[in-house]
Amino acid sequence: MTEERLTTLPPHAPPTENSRTGAYYPTFQDMKADSISILVETYWNSKDPNKIVWDSSIVEKIYIEELESKGFEPKKLMLLELSQYLEKYLWPHYDSQASLAHVLSIVLMVNEKFRERVAVWDCFMKSPEQFSGFFNRVLELAIPPLANTLSLIVRKYIVLFLVHVFQSIENQLIRGESSLREQEFANNKDLKKIWNVFVKRFKKADESQKNKMIFERTWLSNFMKAFVEILYTIPETGELNFEVLAYLERCLEFFIDLEAQLPTRRYFNKLLEDHQILTLCKFAPIMKRDMSNELLFKQLLDILKFYAGFEIDDHTGLALTDNRMTELHCKRLTVLQRIAFEHFNITLKSLALSNFASIERRPDLQRHFDALTHEEIIRLCEFLNIRTNKLVGGGHYDKDFLVEVLVSKFEKRTSQIDLINSKPLYPDENALFDDAVVQTQFWNNEVPLALPKLNLQFLTIHDYLLRNFNLFRLETSYEIRQDIEDVVKRLAPRISYLSGKTDFTGWARMAVEIESFNIVEVGKPNIGESKPSIVKADVTFNVGRYTESIRNEWDSLKPHDVLFLLAIQAHDDTAEKYKDVMPFRQHFGLKYVRGCEVSDIIGDDGKPIDEVGKPRIDDKKPKISGNMRTVRVILDPNQYKIDMNRFSSTRDEDVYETFN
Repeated sequence: MTEERLTTLPPHAPPTENSRTGAYYPTFQDMKADSISILVETYWNSKDPNKIVWDSSIVEKIYIEELESKGFEPKKLMLLELSQYLEKYLWPHYDSQASLAHVLSIVLMVNEKFRERVAVWDCFMKSPEQFSGFFNRVLELAIPPLANTLSLIVRKYIVLFLVHVFQSIENQLIRGESSLREQEFANNKDLKKIWNVFVKRFKKADESQKNKMIFERTWLSNFMKAFVEILYTIPETGELNFEVLAYLERCLEFFIDLEAQLPTRRYFNKLLEDHQILTLCKFAPIMKRDMSNELLFKQLLDILKFYAGFEIDDHTGLALTDNRMTELHCKRLTVLQRIAFEHFNITLKSLALSNFASIERRPDLQRHFDALTHEEIIRLCEFLNIRTNKLVGGGHYDKDFLVEVLVSKFEKRTSQIDLINSKPLYPDENALFDDAVVQTQFWNNEVPLALPKLNLQFLTIHDYLLRNFNLFRLETSYEIRQDIEDVVKRLAPRISYLSGKTDFTGWARMAVEIESFNIVEVGKPNIGESKPSIVKADVTFNVGRYTESIRNEWDSLKPHDVLFLLAIQAHDDTAEKYKDVMPFRQHFGLKYVRGCEVSDIIGDDGKPIDEVGKPRIDDKKPKISGNMRTVRVILDPNQYKIDMNRFSSTRDEDVYETFN
């Protein structure tokens, strides 16, 4: 008897949601037996709108008894969506006097529609005049004081609703609610004039209009303050509240969406900088926790940081070239030097008189600012119009925090092109087995993914291409991961108790044990680069254990074929049966993965065989005798540089001496 698999995926596929908790697919009998079906038949199952019985207490009952009390089970939301709860019952009977349960039920149904990828906003177009009031109700629920009366899981669903709204900003219904300032900015490029117009409108408005304008103007700021308050409730050590973490992750996703779309970025980016959200997150206790649970939060924060400094003019929407970015960077440094010379000519004299190249790196800026006292740092920030008062609570930020704000503002940013060119060409073990990016095969939208989103809104053509590039790399990495998992399982690595080394008790057609691995050439860096120009290595392996057909496949390797080098260190638990819920890398001892490209096939004389003289399957006398084969490969120079830098700094084991 074999253990029944709970998934239709191949055995080498990664752990899936099916194998962990079981996916829910309601049958007709399930829907009929559920308590919601009785309510559906009684109140809104009729095709005739006149026969639908409206009862506000039913909405309260469904929300409290069927949803909230059961933790908002996906199957309950799915059944309500299948019954057209939103289209037939909730939205047609919504008005300004609707209850809290009514509003939250609409929020949950919109989220469920997005999860199922069906049309969402069509039903709202039947009475669009009500949507403005509904949207304001949701905005009020997202920030204190009303937000404090809701549980964190409900607040998470509200943030998810806002994420979906701003992802649909191309919809005319949504655009009218989420881009009030963007509309003003589009009318005039002179921001001062726009602000004056706003002030005049505010003075002429009556009391109710003033309250509405103040609410709209301060909503994002209040939302950020609520985010920071909850962020700092997570301790540096101890038990982690996963509801708090899930809420914070959704907030970061919301911030990323606001930054990654030009209509909202125009006014949000400066607010993000003024409120110092990135620095507050960096200094939060959660960043000091070294657990896998916080990895997604940190990855989302990296994406937010990337888009906060994206190379674009926030107001015109024009992409900024490297030269223009350098000009803006130099202007900021010029302002800093002028203030340092006028007001801090003793403590910051060296900074004021230095050239840009000597003060634009993080260590140099850190050294200059650390020489100042806390009071001097506060004065410097005030001259530079940088917030020094705490966003939440009273008093000033401490010196370390303000120094980090200053360094982040004035350090030179790496060009996106240089950043892409410095990335490794092939995925390593960390990129391949990063479950925070691709958690399960059947993703249920319960947690965000640290992935770029493809919709109708993007900043520049470079941003669009970069998102596609990152998604393509992840898709390719996922396919490589599946192949590696399949091969490693077939090889069946086991630890040898006599020698302490790893033995392979199985075999795989697409993998072979390495006899020796030697670096044969490391080229000098090209002018203006720090990575080696080329890195070559010889890989020797034995094909004697394989049949003739498999040997012929290995002999048919040619230049530009891609291979992957694995370092597997088996342990005692590796011999146990592998289950989908186990971490693959830890179970099999897969330590390193490095990609390479075939350069030459080495013959018996130790010299490369020309392409014309290479052995072919139909050759009667092969050019290579015996069972030993040697392939010369080209390693990734960027990855080699990263590995060597890590080896020289930590004196840990050399990656290139562990491949087997």
